[in-house]
Amino acid sequence: MKHRSLTVKKSAETALEFANNEGFEALSMRALSGLLNVTAISFYNYVPDKDVLLELMLDKAVAEIDSPVVGDT
Repeated sequence: MKHRSLTVKKSAETALEFANNEGFEALSMRALSGLLNVTAISFYNYVPDKDVLLELMLDKAVAEIDSPVVGDT
């Protein structure tokens, strides 16, 4: 049974928050799955490995950066 409240987006957001609070060294798939209230095995249905998780986190962080509007000075 899938956890309907769990999404890839929520996984990336939670991972970023965890890394900001605890450091990247402490980030693990098991720790993150615990924060998301799912088993580590079921979490892999959403995010297949830590490399993918790091890419999702990077995409989320970059998306939050305000980019300058061309022509504004």
